[in-house]
Amino acid sequence: MNEIIFNGIKNFEEKKDFEKYYDELWNMTPHFYFNWPTQEEINKKREQFSVIYNSDKYFENEKWSYLPGNDHYEISTLGRVKYDGTFITQTDPYNDGYLVLVQPKDFPEINTSTNVYTFVAKTFLGKRDGDGLHVHHLDNNGFDCSVSNLVLLTPEQHRAVHRNRKLNSKQLEDFLRPQRRYSEDKIKLHLTNYKINKGITDCGKWSNGKFYSHILPDELMNFIDVSYKEEFQELYKKLTPHIHQYFSHLTSSQALCFNLFYPLVLEKRLNILDSKCSETSNEEFEYVDSDSFEDIKSEKEKTNFDFFFNSNNKKYFFEVKYTEETFGYVSYVESGDKHDEKYNSYYKKQLAEIISSDNEVTKKEFFDNYQLWRNICHVYDYKTNIVNEVYFVCLKDRKDLEQDVKDAIKKCKSSYKKHIHFLGIEKIVKDALLVENEKFHNHYLEFFEKYLDY
Repeated sequence: MNEIIFNGIKNFEEKKDFEKYYDELWNMTPHFYFNWPTQEEINKKREQFSVIYNSDKYFENEKWSYLPGNDHYEISTLGRVKYDGTFITQTDPYNDGYLVLVQPKDFPEINTSTNVYTFVAKTFLGKRDGDGLHVHHLDNNGFDCSVSNLVLLTPEQHRAVHRNRKLNSKQLEDFLRPQRRYSEDKIKLHLTNYKINKGITDCGKWSNGKFYSHILPDELMNFIDVSYKEEFQELYKKLTPHIHQYFSHLTSSQALCFNLFYPLVLEKRLNILDSKCSETSNEEFEYVDSDSFEDIKSEKEKTNFDFFFNSNNKKYFFEVKYTEETFGYVSYVESGDKHDEKYNSYYKKQLAEIISSDNEVTKKEFFDNYQLWRNICHVYDYKTNIVNEVYFVCLKDRKDLEQDVKDAIKKCKSSYKKHIHFLGIEKIVKDALLVENEKFHNHYLEFFEKYLDY
């Protein structure tokens, strides 16, 4: 049905397409208070459609296709499912009107937690794990998971369709305008709920002696352990001297960094970060470049990078931020103190090489964005005359940090600009989820749920 009305559109990521068909989408969707189905009507639909989704007969014009990435499952355009050629019964165990697969004795590995409409959307509509799109039933009938009753919408579009009052064109434009999704409080609330959903009800103590819901108890490590539990435990032992004081905070950028990059190391998938990377590389967390321009005796005084690897004779430096307000800064520098000495001895020379002649980075500007500029200074290795890669890895919603990086890049010479990057965490996870490796895939699904599904 929707193929006719919407001219074959399977998702409405294009804003103009959604605005064009918004009225039709809204009119087809039941709304609370005036045309929402009663429980009796829901039960009737369950009975009516069960003769289709729980039938082992073949229907005219029904098409079947394998679930992308898992050819054990066959999915039909009518929303039926087979596993290794056997029809699988469906039910709504929570009486919520949305179908899942029933666990058969012969196939204990059957996925009984994913909604059937998700299987259909992945097979026929192009939905991908982590893409953020919602699957919308056009008539709000969860028992009809046929392709003709499903469409992919962005979260904002989905909310607009389910609003009790239809929006006019101006209201719709305002409603769909990109909003600042990010806030630290919102993420802390999400992480608290994530922790509770994992069965962890105890809270951890902060340095002020108070307990907070987004902090883990001391005995729990802040790792995603669905696929690489033993490997992460070994990593923790190795890095114990470098573990931050606030590692138990679910907002810890250090823990996020380990969870984000370590599976890439284990599975030799650093090419997700740069397609030119070779499989052979020297990876390190909490890395200090002992051979850099910072010829400082004390390792603690040198730039520390959250993640690093060396590939094809080029160095890759990574700085990761999650909920921190800014890149690190030095509030006040006295003439002759250690910061002033390091600036005059090391950073000033590097900046002169990197910054274009028609721009300037003053000492104050350098220290106002101390961590940002220190990292950027490593883009050029004067000893080998090699240009390295410097990455600032943040949530895509951190437009404030992205702008800081963009403003810095504008001041650099053209030969260095393309080697300084703002990289969204979501981009890394999205690319990782495309890899056909079950352990790897499951890890990044859990990563998305933990860190990004706020």
